[in-house]
Amino acid sequence: MPVILCLKATNNGKINSNRWFLQALGRILNPEVVVHVDTGTIVGQKSPLELWAAFYNDKYLGGACGLIRPYLGKGKALLLNPLLASQNFEYQVACQLERAMESTTGYLSVLPGALAAYRFRAIKGTPLESYFAGDPTLAGYLGQKGAPTSLWMMNRFLADNRILSFELCIKAGQKWHTRLVSSAYGNTDCPESTIDFINQRRRWLNGSLSASLYTLRMAWRLVYSGHNILRLSALLVQMVYNLLAFLLAWFSLAGYLLTTFVVNDITGNPPNDSGAPRFPFGAATPIVNAILHVVYVALMVLQFIIAFGGRPKSHRLIYVISFAIFAFIQGYLLINLAYLTKRLVDYQVDTNGATSYAYISEYYTDIGPLTVMVTGVAAFGIYIVAGFLCLDPWHLFHSWAQYLFISSSYTNIPKAYAFSNIQDASWGLKVGKKSVAVALVPGANNIPAAVDQAVVKVYNKTREALWRHTKRARARKTLTAAKMKKTARVPF
Repeated sequence: MPVILCLKATNNGKINSNRWFLQALGRILNPEVVVHVDTGTIVGQKSPLELWAAFYNDKYLGGACGLIRPYLGKGKALLLNPLLASQNFEYQVACQLERAMESTTGYLSVLPGALAAYRFRAIKGTPLESYFAGDPTLAGYLGQKGAPTSLWMMNRFLADNRILSFELCIKAGQKWHTRLVSSAYGNTDCPESTIDFINQRRRWLNGSLSASLYTLRMAWRLVYSGHNILRLSALLVQMVYNLLAFLLAWFSLAGYLLTTFVVNDITGNPPNDSGAPRFPFGAATPIVNAILHVVYVALMVLQFIIAFGGRPKSHRLIYVISFAIFAFIQGYLLINLAYLTKRLVDYQVDTNGATSYAYISEYYTDIGPLTVMVTGVAAFGIYIVAGFLCLDPWHLFHSWAQYLFISSSYTNIPKAYAFSNIQDASWGLKVGKKSVAVALVPGANNIPAAVDQAVVKVYNKTREALWRHTKRARARKTLTAAKMKKTARVPF
């Protein structure tokens, strides 16, 4: 098998590497399918073949991705880290629910860079042009035209290949679609410390926010694609779903806070005439709840203060303590939810023996039993059903509990840091690695002048011209070697 090894002299980021791969090598090789694998991803034994087979069997498949799983170490020993176990549950649920649903409509909102594949002729043109606008090195030799013009544009390209996936599906006059290939998989390294986790989620959250706004704003371009009416209807449904998910995520900070306060108040401060005890600390429960609520609010304020004040690595201890406190409050909330559920069942089964808890059912009656049922299934039941339908339910047993305890930290801490640092358009690095400074302003030149001119000159050549240029270079090299051999003197 022929192998071409391309080593960059300067680390200018992932998009720049993809630009070298797709615009330089891609123009010469003109491949049918290209596969992207991130550093740190262990690809399944037959996963590349499975991805290729998906393209071979579907001529309109423009992009695909495999199942992404965290690397759990030998014997899954890394599951002892609750942060990594939570990410394992998150990754499994994302593949079993979100990407599986999006595959039915034909548009994956994100093709993870850890393991993704594209049909090269499907992404040529507008998709690649839009994607490569995020290459920061363009500002070095294109000036103002090559530099991102706003913070939203700078952040748009940080969340993997969202823009490329969207532009591929709405390509004018074409009917390319994307889907998940469940038979292909890759194990990728995930953050094991709170600092690495926050840095990664800052990039993901800001990138997905900007990319979501872009896709919602450009959704009207679907009408100019070549999709049939059924596919367009499915894509329209997904766009509505994406809008609702965006709004829900936007208010998630307030949602967690209100849920915690309301549930604790219901169990800890029942009506005086109900006769129900204050759970779980009796008469001291309202005081304990008040203290926890003050700590919750103060901790949220602290997140914004330290987010504005510096990098996560400068506040390592504070973030570790914040994760622990939020996990404790989340555990307290789960205990109260279990208590509410138990008392509601008692009231429904035996009204004579549990009349003191009638007030609990009033809360459920006000919002309706259907809402309660839908909420319960959405929060718990759907994970169980999806896991068993996919014949991969093991994350429910070894990772779900950790995720439940850390879910509030998942929302509160990374979002506070991400939205407080929206101006940071860097990719971020793991602790211990050196940062790569890439200028995002016009006039900054990150490429040597000779290499810059060579890249621009070669970029403008067609594939045939590149081959002619290569043949002439080889001919000159051969002629020069022959002349040197002819004129060489033999020493005596």
